[in-house]
Amino acid sequence: MITKTQFDELVKHYPVLAALPPYQKRIIHQDLVRFEAQQNEVLFDVGCPCPAAILLVSGIVRVSKPSSYGRDLLLYRLEPGDICALTVACLLGDKNYPGRGLSETASIGYALSEELFEQLLVGFPQFRHFVFRSFAQNLLQLMALLEEVAWGHLDRRLAAVLLAKGETVRATHHRLADDVGSVREVVSRILKEFESKGWVRLGRGRILITNKEDLQRFADEFGDSSH
Repeated sequence: MITKTQFDELVKHYPVLAALPPYQKRIIHQDLVRFEAQQNEVLFDVGCPCPAAILLVSGIVRVSKPSSYGRDLLLYRLEPGDICALTVACLLGDKNYPGRGLSETASIGYALSEELFEQLLVGFPQFRHFVFRSFAQNLLQLMALLEEVAWGHLDRRLAAVLLAKGETVRATHHRLADDVGSVREVVSRILKEFESKGWVRLGRGRILITNKEDLQRFADEFGDSSH
């Protein structure tokens, strides 16, 4: 059970919940379970049952597909206000998780039970619209990821393009996507990965290269593998 203050915190990031009638809000107060996750804590993993939807109010959750050879393929990141596409698919299809959710930073959120999730989905069009809109956005990200994997080495091509433009790159993500033959969503995702590694710093309309040596080494791997 959560308090009114905690519910208000949740509504700040998920305003669709503010439109619920009073009786449904009372049910949510009783149903929701608040959780706190430490950095690098696994929230769900491959093969685990999916008992609830995660509603994040702080932090970042990395959703990935682990491989048998020890590497994870990043699918997308969850931030406050998002809802996880894998979770939605598992709840609707009564399936176990096919991926892993790792708290990339210390995170706080609320778990919405499967039963109440389905009630809201059926009974409240605003909530249903929010869930399927978010699901569609995640699906488009995954389709862009498939394109990236199919083309191969797109991240290294992007690294080479950045290095060729100097230490301060003044270009939009859309322009960079044109330069490497991809789409903005994929380029933005790769740039965030570069930033998390400390290679670049992202700003409005510009990208600052902060670790030229490592970025160059990464780009050179593309040149070596293309021979």
